[in-house]
Amino acid sequence: MDLGATLSRLVVAAPVCRFLVNRDIRSGGLKKPITRRFWLHAAMILCTIVVSLPFLIKEENCFDKLRVPVDVDESTIYQQYKRMENYLRGEVSAGRLEEEEFELRKSEYEFYKTVLMNPTSRVMYLRFGDMIEFNRKKPASVVEPNFLFTTGSALNYVFWIGSVIFGVCYYLPSGALLTVGMYLLGVFAIEVETRFIDSTSVLSYLFFIPRNDWTPFELVGALKQSVVGLTCIIIVFCGVYVRGQEFNRTKYLIREILRGNASLIALLKDPNIKQVPDMGTDRENEVFEEEDANVGSWINRAIAMVSLMSFILFRTSGE
Repeated sequence: MDLGATLSRLVVAAPVCRFLVNRDIRSGGLKKPITRRFWLHAAMILCTIVVSLPFLIKEENCFDKLRVPVDVDESTIYQQYKRMENYLRGEVSAGRLEEEEFELRKSEYEFYKTVLMNPTSRVMYLRFGDMIEFNRKKPASVVEPNFLFTTGSALNYVFWIGSVIFGVCYYLPSGALLTVGMYLLGVFAIEVETRFIDSTSVLSYLFFIPRNDWTPFELVGALKQSVVGLTCIIIVFCGVYVRGQEFNRTKYLIREILRGNASLIALLKDPNIKQVPDMGTDRENEVFEEEDANVGSWINRAIAMVSLMSFILFRTSGE
């Protein structure tokens, strides 16, 4: 995965999405029917593009270059290699291909064949294809990348993308930032699980993508890139529904949590205290309208619902 390209899309897409949502609100979009909110439509089209782009554009892997599916057996790989070799020989005989070009392309196909026919190198390629460099002379002698190197690479992605999100989307409420943070940690956990535990578990059927079209490491990369689209969706959602009341409510809830923790600590330290002391809560100044939606709570509910549905819709790795 190209981290620089993902960062560039995020830096460009997030402010553009914010601009479109702000234009929608300034043009009186909240008072218009949904069919006439054209700025909001443009924002949603942008979200759709940045979410789907990683899954629509995929670079060719060894299976694609050899023109075989990912779940192909070894005999089919060898037969396909011989077909490609015979085809190239026919091109040389017809004068449409130079002998030097024939040797170069044949060595490439032979490299793909050797990697995919060897069980060890094939497993390594499925899991770490975007991280390892094969020895062209001994492609089957590949060594599994170090655990610290792989997890460090995943954490590097989380920190880089997270820092850009917090910088570009500083205006989002804490609930939205928490959602993005949970998504990033989820991607990190899925990547570690896919690399080291079971490369054919979650990502082999995630988003209903056929198993014979994508390798696990490619799905990991696409999932990591789709964080740009998720961030834009959160910008649209919060830009339309969040008001200043939400920020005040969030700060009020955080203060209450801190006060409760301070009271509990004081109670545990002093055995003579028989009740939780009042830490000076000024609730008469905390006035909220009941009809205002707490976006953070709705986002958390949506996460819980998605998690519940994933257990119902998706197969487990043991099946």
